[in-house]
Amino acid sequence: MLSALIGMIPRYFVQGYLGSRELGVFAAISSLISIGLMPVGALGMAAFVRLARGFTEGPSADFVKILSTLLGLSLAIGIVGVTLAYLAGSQILTLLFRREYAAYTDLLKLTMINGAITFLTASLGASVTAARIFKPQVMILAIVGGTEILACFLLVPRIGLTGAAVACLIGTLVQLIGTAMILCVRWTQRPPASRVHGMATLESNS
Repeated sequence: MLSALIGMIPRYFVQGYLGSRELGVFAAISSLISIGLMPVGALGMAAFVRLARGFTEGPSADFVKILSTLLGLSLAIGIVGVTLAYLAGSQILTLLFRREYAAYTDLLKLTMINGAITFLTASLGASVTAARIFKPQVMILAIVGGTEILACFLLVPRIGLTGAAVACLIGTLVQLIGTAMILCVRWTQRPPASRVHGMATLESNS
């Protein structure tokens, strides 16, 4: 519920302050993030069981290796999106939508940067869920929602769609940092057996 609400908060502000036309532009360009989320989500699902086993049973090296691979692939997908936005943003918008959208190239660039961070957050989120860490995620999402509301309230009336995109970016950064902190804290609190197993495996490999 919170995830769905967070995605809608900027749209409520855009509708309220800028009107339906700008909302349509914002929603259309924001939807491009879903293109990258599909492979990122598929990668997370494919690695879910191994992440869960590596976190709870060890060896530790397996979890770290799989998570690093997920983050690396997510970052690569994000970089591709950002690069395309900077090199051919106006052409992409014209091709996907219509000529008038070419004026919103800067919005596309911000959206793709937000998308790159979103992909990293999604991979971290899959790892946290695989580790059966649920309640802290609710707290982080509540903080993200509050942060996004405040950012939209301050930015959308002043700088329009750019403000909405920046508010999304701020919210995504908060979620990324919060999710990473949760994972790091719980990683150090794992059952001793999994840590011992992980150390033994690393020693035998060496």
